[in-house]
Amino acid sequence: MNRYEMTFHVEHVDESLVDQLIDEFDATVGTDHTGHEFVTVLGEGPSFNVAARSTVTKLQARGLCLKRLVPDLANRSEIAARLGVTRQAVQNWTAGKRQGDFPKAINPVGGGVWFWRDVWEWATAHGHAATVDTVYPAQQEVDSVNAWLGARR
Repeated sequence: MNRYEMTFHVEHVDESLVDQLIDEFDATVGTDHTGHEFVTVLGEGPSFNVAARSTVTKLQARGLCLKRLVPDLANRSEIAARLGVTRQAVQNWTAGKRQGDFPKAINPVGGGVWFWRDVWEWATAHGHAATVDTVYPAQQEVDSVNAWLGARR
């Protein structure tokens, strides 16, 4: 059984629900600078699709209105922080100066943004990240869950 991390953009999280989400899903609940609310949870299953659908059903049963599954993206600073390396190391990787097979940015604007799953797999394969029991969704998995969520509305 795999553990998958997933972040959902939600309509509103009632304060009375936060402790339950933390206890049951090891969740974090937060708001971005624009006021949008997000819930990050861990779900389990034999595949991401199974884990995500099961998690969505459980979250909705608790009254959460899920707008979409958010792709896990990271810029250079976030990559450095998540891997515990310097920003200069990440700059060298992304520029091809060290280990030229670093994943390509999905968008180069503002220095670039990468799918965390691609970076995590690369970092694990190159000894820059410890193997952990948490798996991160690929873009096509996020797209599939969002299509399913849209069809459920």
